Amino acid sequence: MEPVWNGHLTCDYERTRPGSTALELDLYTTSLTRWPTVLMNDPRPYGQLRRAGIVDIPEPDHRTLTESWHRQLGDPDYAAAMVAAARRRRQHTDTALDSLEHALRVAGGKTGTCLARATTAFLDVMSTHVVNWLLPEQQWEDLLTDLLGGRRQGRACLLVLNTPDAAGHLLDAHQFLLSNAAAVRDGTDLAAAATAVSARTGTLYGHGPPAATTMPLEDRTAVAELIVTTARTDTDGQLQAIGDARHRATVLRDAWALAALLAAAGDTAATRQVTALTAVCRWAADSEESRKIQRHRYLAAARRCCERVDIDPTAVTTADLLHLGAAR
Repeated sequence: MEPVWNGHLTCDYERTRPGSTALELDLYTTSLTRWPTVLMNDPRPYGQLRRAGIVDIPEPDHRTLTESWHRQLGDPDYAAAMVAAARRRRQHTDTALDSLEHALRVAGGKTGTCLARATTAFLDVMSTHVVNWLLPEQQWEDLLTDLLGGRRQGRACLLVLNTPDAAGHLLDAHQFLLSNAAAVRDGTDLAAAATAVSARTGTLYGHGPPAATTMPLEDRTAVAELIVTTARTDTDGQLQAIGDARHRATVLRDAWALAALLAAAGDTAATRQVTALTAVCRWAADSEESRKIQRHRYLAAARRCCERVDIDPTAVTTADLLHLGAAR
């Protein structure tokens, strides 16, 4: 977000995400304008698209919408409902992406229709990327500082509360590779393992956006070579070390969450706020990781759909893809 100028804030993804395709820029900015509807059921848009990649937000609208959301985030019932709805949207997007990828694998698959459905579903998921920078973190830090008796303790607690339940996408991909390499070493079919690893993590690694460039690990032959190489390492030891580290991190997070609740005991308002912010922090950390995986899956599948009908994948927008689905 740029500084306020002439009464407006500007979110410029052309500057912060250089080299992105039109589709990726459009995903970010179209979803940004819709986050109040998705997260608060508030139909007011968050600014206006100047073009795909840039959103201008009047400062009064920014203040009104974010202050409204921050008030609601202090309610544990709202926080729980928001998190549950966000998880349902994520699951719906996974289902839509599964259908799209299946349509791409079979002859005569309805790729246009499936792509439109995946686009609609994923735009709602993308609206949650505001958790990167619109959460009331300073308010939460101040609350935890008061409860725990110092700024250092408040900051440490807030930082640890942002430990996700699931492993992050990089760690998850490495764990999955290690598990499959160990299985191949024990006799599992290499081709089947390569297919599984490529399907789950193939779009995550490589240079350039997956909307325009095939990622190296989308090639199952390359994945098979990586699995064979990995199988020569101490896969069990690495998996144990990762599991131990993850366990320590979640135990530490839960201990800090309990400490904050105990510190708030007797103060109903503070207890409600701690309960709410704990739930939101855990979800926000998980959300950012899962959204990256879905974003790369979606962009890679959109690229393959465009190539199938001889459309330039670097030039399309979400509106183009929705129209493609309506026309087929």
